[in-house]
Amino acid sequence: MVKIEVPSSELKFEIGIKKFNLSLADKSRGKYAESFNKIALQESKDVHKQDIELTELNQKFADLEAKYATSEDMTEAQYRKQRAGIEDTYYKKIQRQSHTIQDRQLQLIKGFLNDCFGEGSGDEIYKICGQSSAVLRKVVIQINAELEKSIGTKDYYDNYMSKLKDMKDDESTTEESADIQKQEVSN
Repeated sequence: MVKIEVPSSELKFEIGIKKFNLSLADKSRGKYAESFNKIALQESKDVHKQDIELTELNQKFADLEAKYATSEDMTEAQYRKQRAGIEDTYYKKIQRQSHTIQDRQLQLIKGFLNDCFGEGSGDEIYKICGQSSAVLRKVVIQINAELEKSIGTKDYYDNYMSKLKDMKDDESTTEESADIQKQEVSN
């Protein structure tokens, strides 16, 4: 009879001083993946939007420089004033956008943690992280890495095969020792 070891169907985490359990049931894993993908997708959209804003800013600067270079009516003081106005407008716009992005990302990350560990755990872990979204992101990365590692079957297969090999090596060594002992006794 072959005895099959059934791996755990949950992951246990200790975050700060608090313990959390993460179910590995298929339905739950699908929910985690969907929630994590929302974070990644929103992050991608936000980066794209910021890139557009910076491209617009650079285009405004290029247009202003071209106008200054070709216009005899624009003085250097006017050029500097208009450039400062453009910088100020876009700086404020980018700052507002940055705060909105951070707030939205924080909510998505808390949602992911709520999906993983139950309602309210996002806020709880955020507090454990000193209310730092940078620290919280690192915790989420670790959680997701452990989740990916636990559901990966190749590593599990490789470890299992290694254990079998070690067991066979131990059996061979034991048999060789027994043979040597028999030979010594017969001599």
